[in-house]
Amino acid sequence: MDVSIMALPGMRVIKVHKIGPYGESAPAAWRTLCAWAAARGLLGPETLRLGQGGGDPAQTPAEELTYDAALSVDRSVEVEPPVTAGTFPAGDYAVVVHKGPYAGLAAVYRELMGVWLPQSGRQAAGMPFEIYRNDAQDTPQEDLLTEIRLPLRPPA
Repeated sequence: MDVSIMALPGMRVIKVHKIGPYGESAPAAWRTLCAWAAARGLLGPETLRLGQGGGDPAQTPAEELTYDAALSVDRSVEVEPPVTAGTFPAGDYAVVVHKGPYAGLAAVYRELMGVWLPQSGRQAAGMPFEIYRNDAQDTPQEDLLTEIRLPLRPPA
């Protein structure tokens, strides 16, 4: 696995939070968020699509998994439920890019968190998140690019 450590700026986002199996919660979160953002002119070529899961499907009951669909925004945005505003903080991140179907992400996370992180001498500073570099609607699964960012604590 090719992992880079990068100092990255913070990012403002708007997001929708859903609970349940990823196969149901993620698409539902994206439908809600994209419809809301499109109606307000917040989708553009510079907009990043981000996702953050909460829970390992191998260890967490499906009905307790969480998923946040998020879009980057370049300014403060007034939101109302179910949309919320948030940030991904500036700092050091371990960054790895996965090419291929989303089904392959679980193996990348296992290696990143279970092998790379313990051997790196670094500690996680929060939950990892994903940036979807192309669109699953018009990209063959084998060409999907998903950037995983794991926030890191400063070195000791």
